[in-house]
Amino acid sequence: MVGPGAPRQAMAACGRAMKRMALVRWQELADSLPQGGKMKKSQIIQALQDENPWLTTEDIDRIFTVMFDEIAEALAAGERVELRRFGTFTVRNRPRRKMRNPYTGGSVMVPAKNVPHFKPSRQVNNRINQSRDMADRQF
Repeated sequence: MVGPGAPRQAMAACGRAMKRMALVRWQELADSLPQGGKMKKSQIIQALQDENPWLTTEDIDRIFTVMFDEIAEALAAGERVELRRFGTFTVRNRPRRKMRNPYTGGSVMVPAKNVPHFKPSRQVNNRINQSRDMADRQF
């Protein structure tokens, strides 16, 4: 049976494992993608497995699952999730608003709702802009 502190303990274990996995060469993985390509979870797991042979693919997948479940639970509770050197996840309220129905042309009231928001860290923004600058220089 899992105790009430198990999710926090699992998150702490995930944090320790993620620190060990920090040596992964993310840029090489991104460079291996086709232009405009998408990075899939399986590609990240494989890169982490290549860099950390002592962890099995199942262990890495479990870490990802627990980590993203914890982030989703925190956002559902209205909490802010900060991942240093990566970014911050928050929940923003989108107020009720009037929209136009594209089929009928009539106006429709869309109810208020909460939406997830991600703000990348300065390091991520710099890395994104560096890769854009490099692409601009190639042409």
